[in-house]
Amino acid sequence: MHFVIHLNLGSKAEEQIRSLWRSLADQGISPRELASADAPHVTVMSSAPFPLADVAKDLASLASQFEPFEITFSHLGIFPGRPVVLFLGVTHTTTLTSLHRQLYDLVSPTAEVFDFARPDVFVFHCTLGYVLQPQDLPRAVELAFGASLPHNVRVRGFEVVECGETTSKSLATYAFSE
Repeated sequence: MHFVIHLNLGSKAEEQIRSLWRSLADQGISPRELASADAPHVTVMSSAPFPLADVAKDLASLASQFEPFEITFSHLGIFPGRPVVLFLGVTHTTTLTSLHRQLYDLVSPTAEVFDFARPDVFVFHCTLGYVLQPQDLPRAVELAFGASLPHNVRVRGFEVVECGETTSKSLATYAFSE
């Protein structure tokens, strides 16, 4: 089990991404489970479980320091491995990297933050698919290019989620200051 903190994208962007998830699943490129998984999102922190009750006030305070802001999906990318992860990459901005750094500073004293989620290393992204067979990657990219995917999305807060091997559970949601 581990915890993630992620930005929810809003219903229009979520449906655009879910549509691609379904297309990839229908063609046997990506697991059908992804198409019915939790809502599409952009992860901003990933760590071992931390004592949420001990940091809840700090997380609320942090959220109140931010106003809703726009993220820009600017590129497609892949994380190599088995399976290959196809993703929609997010442009780094001062606001996004500041939020990430402050979440890291808040979480890291109480739990191990995974190496890939550390500041100056983390790749902000939204997963588009887990390509099960490497030979299917060109078709997955072709479908992604042909899909109506979001470009600019206004995010209004973050959510703490407990992730198991096959399930996830929302633990808390924090809204940015309007």
